[in-house]
Amino acid sequence: MKTIMKIWMAGMLACGGVLAAPAQGEKVDSVMVYGYVSAVNPYPLTLREHDRLIKRAKKVCQKLLEKNGGWLSHWPRDERAAYLKAKGSLVILQLAPDYYCDYAYPRIVRKGETYYLQYFFDAAREDYGLLDQLATISIRNQDGNVEGLFAGSRDIGRRFFEPKWEQEMVEDIEAGRDSVYSFIKYVYMGTKPRVMYYKGRVKEK
Repeated sequence: MKTIMKIWMAGMLACGGVLAAPAQGEKVDSVMVYGYVSAVNPYPLTLREHDRLIKRAKKVCQKLLEKNGGWLSHWPRDERAAYLKAKGSLVILQLAPDYYCDYAYPRIVRKGETYYLQYFFDAAREDYGLLDQLATISIRNQDGNVEGLFAGSRDIGRRFFEPKWEQEMVEDIEAGRDSVYSFIKYVYMGTKPRVMYYKGRVKEK
């Protein structure tokens, strides 16, 4: 464990928080350590597509809220699922647009009075690195408001609080006081397999 921590800290300090790939021929201890690299979204949205998707998601959410009111657990199952999916897409598009994937349909899990939407990368469509988790969103059963958004493996994210919930961050981004989540991917750092970095993506050597 001490060896792992030393390698982890050395990489973090050397790269400003981002683990560097081992140099060619460099000896690496046979331990499993991992870090993250800035990545490039292989499926970027155009501004027109982005705005169109936001408008559509807002329309669905507003329509279902007006029809059913609060307490999502009292809604018809199909309408609750439609609202959660639209709300999840809206939040990702507004706060973490590079994590939006049109193929990613959320796995919905209810724990207590919170619905968790879990999104995953599709290995058949893109190389996601070490961890396949795309994003996790928590939504209140009581009123459908968003409590938190975590991107990647929950290491980048934020919790939201009343009265504005996630809308406060949306307003800060629009005003230039904040920025959308940066896009990163986690990678394996060890002797098996060896990973190569290229334009923010990862391949096994």
